[in-house]
Amino acid sequence: QFLFGDKVLDFYKDRLGLFSVATDLADIASITGCPLNTLMKTINEYADAEQQGICKKTRKVVFPSSISVNDREFLIARVTPSIHYCMGGLNINAAAEVQEIIPGKVVGSHRHIRRLFAAGEVTGGVHGNNRLGGNSLLECVVFGRIAGFRAAALNQREGFDSGCLKEEEWTLVDLREVRNTDDKYGRNTREYRFNLNGSLQKTGLKVGQFIAIRGEMDGEMLTGYYSPITRPDDEGVIGILCRPDYKGGPIVKLLQYIRPGCILEREKNPEIWFLGWWNWGFTYASDF
Repeated sequence: QFLFGDKVLDFYKDRLGLFSVATDLADIASITGCPLNTLMKTINEYADAEQQGICKKTRKVVFPSSISVNDREFLIARVTPSIHYCMGGLNINAAAEVQEIIPGKVVGSHRHIRRLFAAGEVTGGVHGNNRLGGNSLLECVVFGRIAGFRAAALNQREGFDSGCLKEEEWTLVDLREVRNTDDKYGRNTREYRFNLNGSLQKTGLKVGQFIAIRGEMDGEMLTGYYSPITRPDDEGVIGILCRPDYKGGPIVKLLQYIRPGCILEREKNPEIWFLGWWNWGFTYASDF
């Protein structure tokens, strides 16, 4: 009772009535319906496990309190399993789009289900094998906000059919995610994925066309040129492959600073960043 705490006991015992008082093991057996001999055997096994420092049945190694068959004055409560948090669920991407498996595909194993977004405990894989306490609410807020933004962008019609990127024009985008691609594309490589303004928009690019990305940081305009590694028909996203080290060029200074969700307009920070493209073909691209 001392370890449990007076305030906690007051709430669960006196207010909610979840604890019962028992003077001895016979009382416990009567309240629980457990045979007295079985109860005494269980308590003796617990005492032995506590003395050895481990329970061979359950692998339990923490024993917060001692108990024996000779103890008196017990407070007992029923303990039952309950669903506290669901770790499994729908597979989503960084834009909260629900994914489905593409059977028999050589390139790409998943694709998003159009117009379907999810957040919270209905999803799985966000926390790995287990979650930290309090992160379920954080997950709902973060991915709920993302899902809301991307769902609201479904009806963005500009460039829906012809593509949202125009030749020699700059388009505001925000960073969706950064993927470590060392195993896929070689050491010190990262894939930067950007959300297009509309969730169902396409880039309008052709194979072999480059894009340019630029942003102002500490008064310096930084620009980089890339050939997208996402497919022209991919909806709502465009991805570029970068080196995050000095070999990636001056633009790396900007890419290393920004984080997913960033569109910054502050002094001494990356001000705004944009995406545009020039109609460069394979010949020029190979010389670039």
